[in-house]
Amino acid sequence: MPRVVVYLDEVRCRDTEDKTGKDEVYVIGAVKTSDSQTSEGFVTRPININDDENLKFGPGGGYVFDQQLPRNGLFQIEMTAMDEDTAKTASDYEQAKKAIDKALATVPNPRVATVGSLTVEAADAAVRLDKDDELGTLLKPFAVNQIPDGWTLHRWDFEEEGLGWSTWKYEILYWVGKF
Repeated sequence: MPRVVVYLDEVRCRDTEDKTGKDEVYVIGAVKTSDSQTSEGFVTRPININDDENLKFGPGGGYVFDQQLPRNGLFQIEMTAMDEDTAKTASDYEQAKKAIDKALATVPNPRVATVGSLTVEAADAAVRLDKDDELGTLLKPFAVNQIPDGWTLHRWDFEEEGLGWSTWKYEILYWVGKF
């Protein structure tokens, strides 16, 4: 069975959501497989980022998934980017990750569960994330046998445009590896 690795690398900000200063961006998510035993949740710590900055993920980012999967297996990367408006402690983020992992373990087929409902609601219940601003959501399915050997770079773009007070534009770079 090939080893599949997901690495959350970098946030690129082109326009912050907060017009008065930096955003505090963090990502909650999961890599879901058809076997709940190999599904993994993650919650990054906030990154203080301003317009036209590119910053690497710190704690909670980096390697977020590293499992052996069947060659004909499927998995799905789900991420929701948030802007922290209410300060949290490191243990709040650990509680959120535990809540996501627990929710993943209770779903018979986690790969078909709805993106925001499982990860965001589980984390929200643990640390009341509802006071933070949701910036974007990614739902990206993969077939293991269609991933090239080695590392492949992926980019997730999300933005809010318009005439309103609150607009933003971000990119998140992440890597998927098969070895």
